[in-house]
Amino acid sequence: MREIPDRRALAGVLRADFRKETIMQNIFSKNIGVKLTLFCLLSILAIWVIPKLDPSTEGPGSITVLGVGLVMTLFTAGVIYFGANTSLNLPKKFFLFAFLYNALIITVKFVISPLSVYQTNQLRPFGFQLNNDALTLAMIAAVVFLLYFAVFSGIYLYFKHKVEKSIPQDAVPVEKTKGHKALVFWGIALLVGVIILVGGGSIFAFPLIFSLFSFEYLGFVFSGVFGILIALALLGAIYFVTGAFRSAAEQAIIMRDVTILVSFFWIGAAFLFIYHALWVVYLLILTALWPLRVVVPK
Repeated sequence: MREIPDRRALAGVLRADFRKETIMQNIFSKNIGVKLTLFCLLSILAIWVIPKLDPSTEGPGSITVLGVGLVMTLFTAGVIYFGANTSLNLPKKFFLFAFLYNALIITVKFVISPLSVYQTNQLRPFGFQLNNDALTLAMIAAVVFLLYFAVFSGIYLYFKHKVEKSIPQDAVPVEKTKGHKALVFWGIALLVGVIILVGGGSIFAFPLIFSLFSFEYLGFVFSGVFGILIALALLGAIYFVTGAFRSAAEQAIIMRDVTILVSFFWIGAAFLFIYHALWVVYLLILTALWPLRVVVPK
Protein backbone atom coordinates (compact mmCIF):
# COMPACT_ATOMS: atom_id res chain seq x y z
CA MET A 1 0.00 0.00 0.00
CA ARG A 2 2.99 2.29 0.51
CA GLU A 3 3.87 2.12 -3.18
CA ILE A 4 0.89 4.29 -4.19
CA PRO A 5 1.88 7.37 -2.14
CA ASP A 6 5.45 6.88 -3.32
CA ARG A 7 4.31 6.85 -6.93
CA ARG A 8 2.17 9.94 -6.38
CA ALA A 9 5.08 11.72 -4.72
CA LEU A 10 7.34 10.74 -7.63
CA ALA A 11 4.76 12.00 -10.14
CA GLY A 12 4.53 15.28 -8.24
CA VAL A 13 8.30 15.71 -8.30
CA LEU A 14 8.37 14.96 -12.03
CA ARG A 15 5.61 17.51 -12.68
CA ALA A 16 7.45 20.15 -10.64
CA ASP A 17 10.70 19.42 -12.47
CA PHE A 18 8.87 19.59 -15.79
CA ARG A 19 7.26 22.95 -14.95
CA LYS A 20 10.68 24.29 -13.93
CA GLU A 21 12.24 23.02 -17.15
CA THR A 22 9.38 24.51 -19.19
CA ILE A 23 9.99 27.91 -17.59
CA MET A 24 13.67 27.59 -18.43
CA GLN A 25 12.78 26.67 -22.01
CA ASN A 26 10.63 29.80 -22.32
CA ILE A 27 13.46 31.94 -20.91
CA PHE A 28 15.82 30.26 -23.36
CA SER A 29 13.54 31.05 -26.31
CA LYS A 30 13.26 34.72 -25.31
CA ASN A 31 16.97 35.11 -24.60
CA ILE A 32 18.07 33.48 -27.82
CA GLY A 33 15.64 35.61 -29.84
CA VAL A 34 17.21 38.82 -28.55
CA LYS A 35 20.71 37.52 -29.16
CA LEU A 36 19.88 36.33 -32.68
CA THR A 37 18.55 39.79 -33.51
CA LEU A 38 21.74 41.36 -32.18
CA PHE A 39 23.76 38.81 -34.13
CA CYS A 40 21.99 39.82 -37.37
CA LEU A 41 22.59 43.53 -36.84
CA LEU A 42 26.27 43.13 -35.94
CA SER A 43 26.86 40.73 -38.83
CA ILE A 44 25.24 43.09 -41.33
CA LEU A 45 27.48 45.87 -40.03
CA ALA A 46 30.55 43.62 -40.42
CA ILE A 47 29.79 42.49 -43.98
CA TRP A 48 28.99 46.10 -44.92
CA VAL A 49 32.19 47.64 -43.53
CA ILE A 50 34.92 44.98 -43.87
CA PRO A 51 34.81 44.54 -47.71
CA LYS A 52 35.25 48.29 -48.15
CA LEU A 53 38.54 48.09 -46.24
CA ASP A 54 39.95 45.60 -48.75
CA PRO A 55 42.41 47.19 -51.23
CA SER A 56 42.12 44.27 -53.68
CA THR A 57 41.06 45.30 -57.20
CA GLU A 58 40.29 41.93 -58.84
CA GLY A 59 38.13 40.29 -56.21
CA PRO A 60 37.58 39.88 -52.47
CA GLY A 61 40.91 39.34 -50.73
CA SER A 62 41.93 37.94 -47.37
CA ILE A 63 40.83 41.09 -45.52
CA THR A 64 37.27 40.57 -46.68
CA VAL A 65 36.72 36.81 -46.56
CA LEU A 66 38.83 36.06 -43.49
CA GLY A 67 37.66 39.18 -41.68
CA VAL A 68 33.96 38.51 -42.23
CA GLY A 69 34.34 34.81 -41.44
CA LEU A 70 36.24 35.45 -38.20
CA VAL A 71 33.88 38.17 -36.98
CA MET A 72 30.75 36.10 -37.68
CA THR A 73 32.30 33.05 -36.02
CA LEU A 74 32.98 35.07 -32.86
CA PHE A 75 29.44 36.46 -32.87
CA THR A 76 28.03 32.96 -33.29
CA ALA A 77 30.13 31.65 -30.40
CA GLY A 78 28.75 34.39 -28.19
CA VAL A 79 25.14 33.61 -29.09
CA ILE A 80 25.59 29.87 -28.55
CA TYR A 81 27.34 30.21 -25.20
CA PHE A 82 25.52 33.12 -23.58
CA GLY A 83 22.15 32.24 -25.15
CA ALA A 84 22.04 28.59 -24.13
CA ASN A 85 24.47 28.19 -21.24
CA THR A 86 22.45 30.46 -18.97
CA SER A 87 19.19 28.56 -19.54
CA LEU A 88 19.86 24.93 -20.43
CA ASN A 89 21.86 22.41 -18.43
CA LEU A 90 23.77 21.03 -21.41
CA PRO A 91 27.24 19.44 -21.27
CA LYS A 92 30.32 21.31 -22.47
CA LYS A 93 30.81 18.97 -25.41
CA PHE A 94 27.46 20.15 -26.80
CA PHE A 95 28.70 23.74 -26.99
CA LEU A 96 31.96 22.58 -28.58
CA PHE A 97 30.15 20.59 -31.27
CA ALA A 98 27.60 23.36 -31.88
CA PHE A 99 30.36 25.95 -32.23
CA LEU A 100 32.45 23.80 -34.59
CA TYR A 101 29.65 22.97 -37.01
CA ASN A 102 28.51 26.61 -37.13
CA ALA A 103 32.11 27.73 -37.69
CA LEU A 104 32.44 25.31 -40.62
CA ILE A 105 29.19 26.51 -42.20
CA ILE A 106 30.32 30.13 -41.88
CA THR A 107 33.67 29.18 -43.43
CA VAL A 108 31.90 27.55 -46.37
CA LYS A 109 29.39 30.31 -47.03
CA PHE A 110 31.41 33.44 -46.26
CA VAL A 111 35.02 32.43 -46.92
CA ILE A 112 35.54 29.50 -49.31
CA SER A 113 32.43 29.89 -51.51
CA PRO A 114 33.09 33.53 -52.54
CA LEU A 115 36.72 32.68 -53.31
CA SER A 116 35.61 29.70 -55.38
CA VAL A 117 33.07 31.78 -57.31
CA TYR A 118 35.58 34.50 -58.20
CA GLN A 119 38.30 32.00 -59.08
CA THR A 120 36.00 29.98 -61.37
CA ASN A 121 34.66 33.19 -62.88
CA GLN A 122 38.17 33.93 -64.18
CA LEU A 123 37.88 30.80 -66.34
CA ARG A 124 34.25 30.97 -67.42
CA PRO A 125 31.51 33.58 -66.89
CA PHE A 126 28.09 33.09 -65.40
CA GLY A 127 25.26 32.30 -67.79
CA PHE A 128 22.86 34.57 -65.89
CA GLN A 129 22.91 37.98 -64.24
CA LEU A 130 24.30 37.83 -60.71
CA ASN A 131 25.87 41.27 -60.23
CA ASN A 132 23.75 43.27 -57.80
CA ASP A 133 20.72 41.05 -58.57
CA ALA A 134 18.82 40.57 -55.30
CA LEU A 135 16.13 38.33 -56.81
CA THR A 136 18.55 35.79 -58.26
CA LEU A 137 20.65 35.73 -55.10
CA ALA A 138 17.54 35.33 -52.91
CA MET A 139 16.37 32.34 -54.95
CA ILE A 140 19.80 30.72 -54.91
CA ALA A 141 19.92 31.24 -51.14
CA ALA A 142 16.43 29.73 -50.74
CA VAL A 143 17.31 26.59 -52.71
CA VAL A 144 20.62 26.10 -50.91
CA PHE A 145 18.94 26.73 -47.55
CA LEU A 146 16.45 23.95 -48.29
CA LEU A 147 19.34 21.56 -48.98
CA TYR A 148 20.99 22.45 -45.66
CA PHE A 149 17.66 22.26 -43.83
CA ALA A 150 16.85 18.82 -45.28
CA VAL A 151 20.09 17.34 -43.91
CA PHE A 152 19.68 19.14 -40.58
CA SER A 153 16.08 17.95 -40.24
CA GLY A 154 17.00 14.36 -41.09
CA ILE A 155 19.58 14.23 -38.30
CA TYR A 156 17.12 15.85 -35.88
CA LEU A 157 14.28 13.40 -36.67
CA TYR A 158 16.61 10.45 -36.15
CA PHE A 159 17.62 11.56 -32.65
CA LYS A 160 14.12 12.71 -31.75
CA HIS A 161 12.84 9.22 -32.53
CA LYS A 162 15.53 7.73 -30.26
CA VAL A 163 14.65 10.14 -27.44
CA GLU A 164 10.92 9.46 -27.67
CA LYS A 165 11.56 5.71 -27.54
CA SER A 166 13.79 6.11 -24.48
CA ILE A 167 11.47 8.34 -22.47
CA PRO A 168 8.39 6.62 -20.93
CA GLN A 169 5.27 8.25 -22.32
CA ASP A 170 3.65 8.50 -18.87
CA ALA A 171 6.76 9.74 -17.05
CA VAL A 172 6.27 13.42 -17.79
CA PRO A 173 3.07 15.27 -18.66
CA VAL A 174 3.05 16.51 -22.22
CA GLU A 175 2.99 20.28 -22.52
CA LYS A 176 4.05 22.45 -25.41
CA THR A 177 5.58 25.91 -25.40
CA LYS A 178 4.61 28.58 -27.86
CA GLY A 179 8.10 29.94 -28.40
CA HIS A 180 9.09 27.43 -31.06
CA LYS A 181 5.85 27.83 -33.02
CA ALA A 182 6.29 31.60 -33.04
CA LEU A 183 9.87 31.22 -34.25
CA VAL A 184 8.76 28.99 -37.12
CA PHE A 185 5.91 31.29 -38.08
CA TRP A 186 8.00 34.45 -38.17
CA GLY A 187 10.86 32.68 -39.92
CA ILE A 188 8.61 31.44 -42.73
CA ALA A 189 6.82 34.79 -42.96
CA LEU A 190 10.14 36.62 -43.23
CA LEU A 191 11.44 34.25 -45.91
CA VAL A 192 8.29 34.56 -48.03
CA GLY A 193 8.19 38.34 -47.51
CA VAL A 194 11.79 38.82 -48.64
CA ILE A 195 11.32 36.67 -51.74
CA ILE A 196 8.11 38.43 -52.74
CA LEU A 197 9.61 41.84 -52.03
CA VAL A 198 12.66 41.34 -54.22
CA GLY A 199 10.92 39.33 -56.92
CA GLY A 200 7.31 40.37 -56.99
CA GLY A 201 4.91 37.96 -58.65
CA SER A 202 7.55 36.61 -61.03
CA ILE A 203 8.84 34.33 -58.31
CA PHE A 204 5.73 32.17 -58.63
CA ALA A 205 5.94 32.02 -62.44
CA PHE A 206 9.55 30.94 -62.86
CA PRO A 207 10.54 28.60 -59.99
CA LEU A 208 12.23 26.13 -62.33
CA ILE A 209 14.44 28.81 -63.89
CA PHE A 210 15.71 29.94 -60.51
CA SER A 211 16.32 26.35 -59.47
CA LEU A 212 18.51 25.97 -62.55
CA PHE A 213 20.32 29.16 -61.56
CA SER A 214 20.93 27.65 -58.13
CA PHE A 215 22.43 24.47 -59.54
CA GLU A 216 24.60 26.47 -61.93
CA TYR A 217 25.85 28.48 -58.97
CA LEU A 218 26.59 25.25 -57.07
CA GLY A 219 28.51 24.04 -60.11
CA PHE A 220 30.67 27.16 -59.87
CA VAL A 221 31.20 26.75 -56.14
CA PHE A 222 32.24 23.10 -56.31
CA SER A 223 34.73 23.65 -59.13
CA GLY A 224 38.46 23.17 -58.58
CA VAL A 225 40.38 22.90 -55.33
CA PHE A 226 37.96 25.12 -53.44
CA GLY A 227 35.17 22.67 -54.25
CA ILE A 228 37.10 19.88 -52.52
CA LEU A 229 37.64 22.09 -49.47
CA ILE A 230 33.91 22.91 -49.36
CA ALA A 231 32.97 19.23 -49.55
CA LEU A 232 35.36 18.35 -46.71
CA ALA A 233 34.09 21.26 -44.59
CA LEU A 234 30.47 20.21 -45.11
CA LEU A 235 31.30 16.62 -44.13
CA GLY A 236 32.93 17.99 -41.00
CA ALA A 237 29.84 20.12 -40.29
CA ILE A 238 27.62 17.04 -40.59
CA TYR A 239 29.88 15.15 -38.18
CA PHE A 240 29.83 17.92 -35.58
CA VAL A 241 26.11 18.66 -35.85
CA THR A 242 25.46 14.95 -35.34
CA GLY A 243 27.61 15.10 -32.21
CA ALA A 244 25.68 18.14 -30.98
CA PHE A 245 22.34 16.40 -31.55
CA ARG A 246 23.62 13.25 -29.82
CA SER A 247 24.72 15.29 -26.80
CA ALA A 248 21.39 17.14 -26.64
CA ALA A 249 19.52 13.84 -27.01
CA GLU A 250 21.44 12.28 -24.13
CA GLN A 251 20.58 15.26 -21.92
CA ALA A 252 16.92 15.11 -23.04
CA ILE A 253 16.76 11.45 -21.98
CA ILE A 254 18.33 12.23 -18.60
CA MET A 255 15.93 15.15 -18.02
CA ARG A 256 13.02 13.21 -19.56
CA ASP A 257 12.21 16.25 -21.68
CA VAL A 258 12.31 16.10 -25.47
CA THR A 259 11.87 19.88 -25.71
CA ILE A 260 15.61 20.24 -25.06
CA LEU A 261 16.22 18.57 -28.40
CA VAL A 262 13.41 20.51 -30.06
CA SER A 263 14.85 23.79 -28.81
CA PHE A 264 18.22 23.01 -30.32
CA PHE A 265 16.61 22.09 -33.64
CA TRP A 266 14.71 25.34 -34.05
CA ILE A 267 17.59 27.50 -32.92
CA GLY A 268 19.87 25.65 -35.34
CA ALA A 269 17.33 26.13 -38.13
CA ALA A 270 17.15 29.84 -37.28
CA PHE A 271 20.93 30.09 -37.58
CA LEU A 272 20.84 28.38 -40.99
CA PHE A 273 18.17 30.79 -42.20
CA ILE A 274 20.08 33.82 -40.92
CA TYR A 275 23.31 32.64 -42.57
CA HIS A 276 21.61 32.36 -45.95
CA ALA A 277 19.84 35.70 -45.60
CA LEU A 278 23.13 37.38 -44.66
CA TRP A 279 24.81 35.61 -47.59
CA VAL A 280 22.45 37.48 -49.96
CA VAL A 281 23.50 40.83 -48.48
CA TYR A 282 27.14 39.73 -48.54
CA LEU A 283 27.10 38.76 -52.23
CA LEU A 284 25.27 41.98 -53.14
CA ILE A 285 28.07 43.96 -51.51
CA LEU A 286 30.83 41.83 -53.08
CA THR A 287 29.43 41.97 -56.62
CA ALA A 288 28.91 45.73 -56.30
CA LEU A 289 32.58 46.21 -55.36
CA TRP A 290 33.99 43.48 -57.64
CA PRO A 291 31.54 42.71 -60.52
CA LEU A 292 31.48 39.17 -61.88
CA ARG A 293 31.78 38.33 -65.57
CA VAL A 294 28.54 37.21 -67.21
CA VAL A 295 27.68 35.91 -70.67
CA VAL A 296 26.89 38.85 -72.97
CA PRO A 297 24.21 37.98 -75.59
CA LYS A 298 25.29 38.71 -79.17
